[in-house]
Parts: sequence; C-alpha cells; structure tokens
Amino acid sequence: MPYMEETQCPVEPFKPKIQDDQKNTSYSASEAVAADEPFPFFGLLCYADALDWLLMVAGTIGSFMHGMAPAMSYYILGKAVDMFGNNIGNREAVVHELAKLVPYMWSLAIITLPAGMLEIACWMYTGQRQMTSMQMAYLRSVLSQDVGAFDTDLTTANIMAGATNHMSIIKEAIGEKVSVCIL
Repeated sequence: MPYMEETQCPVEPFKPKIQDDQKNTSYSASEAVAADEPFPFFGLLCYADALDWLLMVAGTIGSFMHGMAPAMSYYILGKAVDMFGNNIGNREAVVHELAKLVPYMWSLAIITLPAGMLEIACWMYTGQRQMTSMQMAYLRSVLSQDVGAFDTDLTTANIMAGATNHMSIIKEAIGEKVSVCIL
C-alpha cells in the first residue's frame, strides 16, 4: 500500500488544548466554522485505493441487481395473477401457464442470492480495508506528535478511543450504510 500524504485526505492534525487565558479569538472562530461544515461524502472514501474502487464498483453492481429483485418478483406475481384471471375454472390451463413462469422465478432466485452476497461482501471488505488505512494514518499522526503532548494532552484512553470509536462508525458507514443507500 503506497504511503499517502496528509494533504490527500481530510485528517485534522492534533491541536493541544488552549487554556482560557491563552485563547485566541481567531482560532476559536475558525474552529467553530469548521465544526459546522458537513463532512463531504467522498471524504469518506479518500483512503480507497484501486482495489477498493474495484470492490465498490462490484458492490454497486451487486446492489443494483439485488435492488431490482423486488420489482421483478412483483412483475412475475402480476403475470401469475393474470394467468389465474384468464383461466378461471380451467385447472390444466392454469398449471400449464404457471409452469411457464417457474423458470423465471428460479432465475430470479439464482441471480438475487449471489448479487446480494456480492453487494455485502464487497462493501464490507472495502470498509475494512479503508478503516485499516485510516488507522495507519491516525497512528502515524499520533506518533509524529511532540513528546510533550503525550505528557499533558494525549492519554492512552484518548488514543484508543480515537482509533476505535470513530473509525468503527466510519467503517459501518462505508460498509453497510452506503450499500443500503444504493439498494
């Protein structure tokens, strides 16, 4: 995996806490403006490499195929209801006409299952890969801090909370929420 520059992804560097008597009003105002801005959608995907993009494309194709399954099943159900309505009182004709729909139902089932598995597997795997890249960038950022920051502002609990809580939410957003949104 190639090394990424910090300017390529929206990672904020660690800023030590400023005491009340040291506060700078311009620093506080710019921080407040940055907190109000929404995070860009493609900022979530900035750690994706070529394999991740390929996985996301395959997952999107699987999502489209999986998402079309309910519409196609309703179409087949409509055809079945039409066959019942057109052949009222004639059992042999109903069975003969329904036998024509069975291959379509099997085809739909055979296509939908792998498409759903492809969708979930690709999006979950790319979410895991991108979270790993983010964790490596976070670790590089933490390790590049001054030693004094570890004495005052950075504690083991802060580092672990930043590495697990926020990144697991990002992984869930990439792996589950995006694929469901496309579905």
